[in-house]
Amino acid sequence: MRGKKTQDNSNTYSYTEKQKEILEEHIEKYYGMYDKIFKGNKESDLCIDVCIIEPSVERNYYTLVTLGMGAYKMDIPDDIKKYKLERAELSICLPPDWDIDSDDDDNFWALKLLRMIGSLPLRKKSWLSWGHTIDYPETFTKDSELCSVILFHSPYGKNSSVCPLPDGTNVNFYHIVPLCRNELEFKSKFGTEELLQLFGENLPIVSEINRLPLKTENFVKIIDTFEKHRKKIEQKELDIPEINAANHISAFIMWAINHDLIDEEFTDYFSEEIEDIKNKKLDVRKFFINSLDGELPEDIFKKDIREFVKSYYCFMNRSEINNYPRDVDKSAEEYFGEEKYNCEEFQDEAYLFMPFDKEYLERMYKYIDKAYDFTTNILPMFKFPEENE
Repeated sequence: MRGKKTQDNSNTYSYTEKQKEILEEHIEKYYGMYDKIFKGNKESDLCIDVCIIEPSVERNYYTLVTLGMGAYKMDIPDDIKKYKLERAELSICLPPDWDIDSDDDDNFWALKLLRMIGSLPLRKKSWLSWGHTIDYPETFTKDSELCSVILFHSPYGKNSSVCPLPDGTNVNFYHIVPLCRNELEFKSKFGTEELLQLFGENLPIVSEINRLPLKTENFVKIIDTFEKHRKKIEQKELDIPEINAANHISAFIMWAINHDLIDEEFTDYFSEEIEDIKNKKLDVRKFFINSLDGELPEDIFKKDIREFVKSYYCFMNRSEINNYPRDVDKSAEEYFGEEKYNCEEFQDEAYLFMPFDKEYLERMYKYIDKAYDFTTNILPMFKFPEENE
């Protein structure tokens, strides 16, 4: 049985009173207090209410949160059931001038969208999670270019994204970001991480129905940035130089330089700097920060290793056999020891405290070499040959 079945309709799924109480408390704690609820159809197989949180001083926009979608436990693939993704609820944010009482398309589209997406797993016997997109044949309103959505985590922090229930399951809260056609095509071609990079700091928490499409031409994937890690030093007030935020990125660049894997165009343009780096006249970290503006672009590497870099240097795929961010953390744990690695001083950022010296580089080279050898030499041995070979 996937959920509690009501007495009047054996095909209807609903939360127990205790589960609903826990979810209501979760919504009020992280999303805001609400007095208005857009009631769902109790005669349907899955009754989905929509809680309406009005604008406030801190959040000057409406927040709409579903309550009922997660009563149905989705059909999650067996290999990821350990992550407890069976239950989900959705949110979307709308401008403060949204007309809550209007039922015309320009105002009602978001409520309609929440209902359609919320019932989709039950209707299609499918599942939804972070990064999933849903495409619609028409735009949400006649004057809008929005025609699809992508699901991200709640914008209000990690704790707001998951609500544990007494039965051992979790309800995962996903935030809906509407997309234009070209943005959906971009995501399908490049991936979710790249779409997030394309949005950058302009990722729309609040959905404007008349938002213009992003420009997707001439996109260059940025693999990692100095600023991302520098902010951790600043926000957590870590007692280390800011240049340490460039350590692991610079080690990867140094590995590529030593293996002659930097693209020829970059090598020619930065020939003097690269020569100084090799001769230890220039700190590779300063080269990365000053000459590359603190950004590591995918096209700095030769074309034949970009697939390796893309798969290995990926923050989202920590479950992969070879993963650079995970190897950076493992290296720090080996260097400091488990107890020191987990100490309060490091605040879960031990990798930033490692000294950038010869030993550090050699340590990181071993990890990268192992992953590169596996990808280029060992992994191909397990692939079946093509029929015409």
